[in-house]
Amino acid sequence: MQSAYHHVGVRVDDIDSARRFYLSALGGRVLVDPYTVRGEVADQITGARGAEMRMCQIGFDEGFVELF
Repeated sequence: MQSAYHHVGVRVDDIDSARRFYLSALGGRVLVDPYTVRGEVADQITGARGAEMRMCQIGFDEGFVELF
């Protein structure tokens, strides 16, 4: 069966707590550890000039969740 989605993005207040939840409660696996995004990419994602944020990716059997 083909997946109906590639990934979803979820804005969270605490990326470390959210990461633990998606791993332990939902059985995800780490695809990309948390990293900091700055500059033009962060500005485009947030719509705010001078933005800085952390992101990570948690994988599942079908697709992944991108926490930011």
